[in-house]
Amino acid sequence: MPIVQIPTRRNSIQTLKFKPFDIQDLKLLDGPFKAAHEVNIAYMFRLDPERLLATFRENAGIPNPAGIKAYSGWENPDCDLRGHTTGHYLTAFSLFFAADNNPEALQRLNYMVKELEQCQDKFPNGYLSAFPEKVFDVVETSGEGWAPHYTIHKLLQGMLDAYIYAGNKTALSCAIKMGDWLSNRCDKLERAAWQKIFDKIETGGICESLANLYLMTGDKKFLKTADFFVQDSKYYPALKGIDQLENPITGNYHHSNTTIPQFIGLFRLYQATGNPDYLQATKFFWQQVALHRSYATGGTGFHEHWNYGPDSLSQELDYQAQETCCSYNMLKLSKDLFCETADSIYADYYERVLYNHILGSQHPENGRMLYMLSLRPGHWKMFGNEDDAFWCCQGTGIENHNRYGEAIYFKGEDELLVNLFIASKIRWEEKNVEITQQTNFPADTISILKISGNPGNFDLKIRVPYWAKDGILVKVNGKKLEIKLEVSFLSIKRNWENNDEVELEIPLGMHLKFLPDDSSKFAILYGPLVMAAELGQFGMSSIYTNNNYSSPPPDSLLSQDAMPELDIDTSKTDWIVGTEKPLHFIIKDRQKEFKITSLCSIYDQKYNVYWQLKKK
Repeated sequence: MPIVQIPTRRNSIQTLKFKPFDIQDLKLLDGPFKAAHEVNIAYMFRLDPERLLATFRENAGIPNPAGIKAYSGWENPDCDLRGHTTGHYLTAFSLFFAADNNPEALQRLNYMVKELEQCQDKFPNGYLSAFPEKVFDVVETSGEGWAPHYTIHKLLQGMLDAYIYAGNKTALSCAIKMGDWLSNRCDKLERAAWQKIFDKIETGGICESLANLYLMTGDKKFLKTADFFVQDSKYYPALKGIDQLENPITGNYHHSNTTIPQFIGLFRLYQATGNPDYLQATKFFWQQVALHRSYATGGTGFHEHWNYGPDSLSQELDYQAQETCCSYNMLKLSKDLFCETADSIYADYYERVLYNHILGSQHPENGRMLYMLSLRPGHWKMFGNEDDAFWCCQGTGIENHNRYGEAIYFKGEDELLVNLFIASKIRWEEKNVEITQQTNFPADTISILKISGNPGNFDLKIRVPYWAKDGILVKVNGKKLEIKLEVSFLSIKRNWENNDEVELEIPLGMHLKFLPDDSSKFAILYGPLVMAAELGQFGMSSIYTNNNYSSPPPDSLLSQDAMPELDIDTSKTDWIVGTEKPLHFIIKDRQKEFKITSLCSIYDQKYNVYWQLKKK
């Protein structure tokens, strides 16, 4: 089933420098990403659709089947965020169907849409939610509330994705009714008064979904409503190049996971209108987060907020660092900006977040998700219980591991870009060519690209990561190519033939990333991978939790080797010694040895990411 092509409406026609492939054109091959995808699918199928639908039916006055109760945690009938997981569930199954053409995925997706449509039919105005509409009355009259628009966004985008990726026309009809309902509400509100509410609630990505709805239907009322949700206190400072993410004027610290989607929405408005101001503001915002407020992992924020100014991270190495939802949204934004600009800075950041946060945010045995990726020295990863957590990051989590195919390859009119070194196969239909990437990266430095079909002339581009200090070695059909150093993309233009083969050797090297506000603390990276000390399980409590994610473990449970002082020369890395096991190393300090491996592979023991230099 073909993916629906969404037209792009702009005042002035502009062409993306790189376009993503449709997710249906790519297949993951054996490796860590395919394994994570498959574990996620098993977890998704364990989720009971009836329990996800329970609060929707209750809100619509439809009896639930006997014995069916809603899930607990953030999906319990008393939680103001109930229903958000169902929106993610729609998107996750839509992505799964598009990628794997799984008939059971389509069956479950269509069932969910049909049942939700029946709930929506109980509301003549097109409202659809797991909580009463009066929640919006309270927000609009008092300015008080949590995140009802955030929750509606998840459901609206889920319906759009069911149409885009699975061709479900009922889902598009439901989405249009939801858009009509929200547009009618917003038309009755004064925009200036609404701006004062923005800092009190989370609106999430509702601006993005409304802009998407406009791009799909051409109905300008959805564009008008998307503009209604532009937060001026974030947009205009970013447009002027002013960093106010900690918002010292109002005294309110910006909530990171509602701010990032705000700029995804601005980018979507740029695509819809061609207004360059939207792009300018979005690029500045991305720089302030990715380059000035991100840890070595690429994650950002502490306790869901930016609490300090740029380049101030040393006070936030704790258990509530880097919310997974923020990384999910930064990946979306980075991909958008990379397609628009073809600037490798966005791709490099994407790779860092993908490996160090997203891949490591899932328990590899049961698919449970992380809310926060702790940077507290000597702490461990805390995964959500299966039936009574359902945090926001559990919702984005089931999407994350179905999105791995989104940024491995990109295309232009006569260009194909290999962006990530992940075992996979891509079909480039316009050129009648298929490329298979065979690799065990990053456990191995070799990646082989096999070209088949009737390819002809095109430019094969390969991203040179920032960490590849010695460049990339390239052979075409066994013949070594002379490559210029210090380029972001290698370019191989030729008349390709069936069975041509390109071998890439991408040397990984150790490098250190120091905290911008404390040069005595640093993380160790091997290529794109953040390396962490393995500190064992002694004294650990459970690695699973529900709503106790915000409570830190007592200091008595933390490893005694947390953030040890290292007496080493940071101008070299010869104090890090390899072992026979791939991606496992030993730090040989003058006093003690530490075993380190990739942070993304640690899930059942204590660890340490940042290190302290011994004072001289």
